[in-house]
Amino acid sequence: MNIVVLDGAELAPDVDFPPVEAEKYGWLQYPRLEYGEIAPTCWRSHIVISLATPLDGACLAELKLIQLLVTGREAASLVDQDLLRQRGIELAEFSGVDWRDPAQAADGCRRIVEAINRFLAQSRAGS
Repeated sequence: MNIVVLDGAELAPDVDFPPVEAEKYGWLQYPRLEYGEIAPTCWRSHIVISLATPLDGACLAELKLIQLLVTGREAASLVDQDLLRQRGIELAEFSGVDWRDPAQAADGCRRIVEAINRFLAQSRAGS
């Protein structure tokens, strides 16, 4: 399972995601990927975390392995939700978090990893 954060620079300084509860996974976290870098960088990712980076249909079409998209803003402002449904991509939205506030960002990161852990547990149970 490969997990990528598109825009870790959105987080308050010294705040990071806790470890995922999985035996084997890859975690890549970029400060900020430009639009043209997303598909070539994330094409092997199963879980994509976008705190603020919009993802349009053309970009999502290049992410063939994506199973879960996590957004840190209102999903409607970042991604075409109809396309997610058509492709069977799950969505976890964490809007209302001030990612620049250390306490809110730390709590948001913890909640995101909890959502990823639930998704991974459901995936294991279904396989």
